[in-house]
Amino acid sequence: MKSHEAGPSLHPGLSATLIEIGEVPAGPFVPARFQEEALAALAAHDVLVSAPTGSGKTWIAQEAIRARVAGSGQTWYTTPLKALSNQKFRQFQGIFGEDSVGLLTGERKINAKAPIVVGTTEILRNILYGGSDGIGFIVLDEAHYLGDAERGTAWEEVLMLAPPQARLLLLSASIPNAGELAAWLGHVRGRPPQVVREDERPVPLRFLLADARGRLLPPALSGRTRREERRRGWLEELVRQLDVGHLLPAILFFPSRRECDQAARELAPLRQPGAEERARALGRWEREYPTLMGHAFRHTLIQSGIAPHHAGHLMGWRLAVEDLLARGLVRAVAATTTLASGLDVPARTVVLSTLVRNSPEGPVAL
Repeated sequence: MKSHEAGPSLHPGLSATLIEIGEVPAGPFVPARFQEEALAALAAHDVLVSAPTGSGKTWIAQEAIRARVAGSGQTWYTTPLKALSNQKFRQFQGIFGEDSVGLLTGERKINAKAPIVVGTTEILRNILYGGSDGIGFIVLDEAHYLGDAERGTAWEEVLMLAPPQARLLLLSASIPNAGELAAWLGHVRGRPPQVVREDERPVPLRFLLADARGRLLPPALSGRTRREERRRGWLEELVRQLDVGHLLPAILFFPSRRECDQAARELAPLRQPGAEERARALGRWEREYPTLMGHAFRHTLIQSGIAPHHAGHLMGWRLAVEDLLARGLVRAVAATTTLASGLDVPARTVVLSTLVRNSPEGPVAL
């Protein structure tokens, strides 16, 4: 980094923690027990999969879709977020071919008659209102939204309106009452789904601390760390420390849009190799969304690999940031909870700037 060529030094007590945060050894992919069990069950049953984040639930849907592409009926893959739907759309296009995959989110409508359609759950609910016996397979990602006070009814209605012949696959990392849900679904559908559980988290979480200057500390110092106001430049130092510790890319969580944009401005002076590659990748999105060429953070994204991401930015910008992050071209994204619901991004670290988030009712503890 030009502005800090000598590089920051890490706390000596970090070595034991950092050595546990390694890379997955290269080797052939071998499906886990629960993945094989779920795929086998789909041959004859609706299936509810409850497994931790990062355990490979999407792979089950992907292989089930692959087996049904030439089969009867349209396949729907639904998510609660437009961002997640956009990502799955691009991912499935790469797997099944552009002509085989469509997208319906309310903001975007692409190839709606394709054999595989990715969309938000509310869009599928609206389609089912008019009756759709042509749907043969429905995947409900983030199925725990059934319990959401504001949006859960859309998931309930999809389950109640789904054609009897359609096969259902529900995926979630956080369904504490899977048995109760399965019993209710059996009552609604006339046949209970098979529940497949996995409790072991394949990617363990490791915790670090950062002090008011942005220096990384081992968790053992939690009881001895003095509380004080953050120093000027703490965020730059934190990103430098994460870089030295091989802990980038990182998602920097902030509770407000204003703080996300301010964080990106503070990190803009840091330079990162790969500007030409980022410019080329962004250029593909600029051809589709020409307004991106005048975006306030375009230069920061290209030169520093830093970007803000929240609902206040144009859809084209969010799509571009998500794409470059997935490609490994972005090293830090300052985001609200827009990146917190199932997006598959190669982030090694999540930085929590606060332990609360904003809501219409006021601050909510994470």
